[in-house]
Amino acid sequence: MAVEVLDTDIRGLFDSPVNAVVVPGWFAHERIGGRPKLGRSQVLSNSAGAVGKAKWVVTTPPFAADTEQAEEYCVPKWPDQPEQQGFETFSRVLAAIEEHNSHDADRIESVGFEPEFLNFSVAYEEEARGVVRAVRGQTESVRLTK
Repeated sequence: MAVEVLDTDIRGLFDSPVNAVVVPGWFAHERIGGRPKLGRSQVLSNSAGAVGKAKWVVTTPPFAADTEQAEEYCVPKWPDQPEQQGFETFSRVLAAIEEHNSHDADRIESVGFEPEFLNFSVAYEEEARGVVRAVRGQTESVRLTK
């Protein structure tokens, strides 16, 4: 699987020839439907083209807002550190893709995302390090392109 960090705006991402795009959960569910699952990313079919040209849409996972909610639902609380935020988010994104690929013959081989649309903060470089750490930890062969 290749993860592509595209040097483009969101329209360019939606026109790109990747198999899947990573978008915020609220955005995906608003356009495609379904329900968010606390602490989990989801792979949704984009067969109607509601979110660009990619066949699949991968949602970012919603995290618990506070410690009490985290304990109640047995999910992590939103991390305070930007690198950990990128790592936690993309660990779950990649886990959802791996799960999809393990049981669906129509595999996701390339994934694109646009950092600004995912609301990466001014600490983008730190968040990106977390993304790279997550990618390298969960896949055997990854190509980061820009």
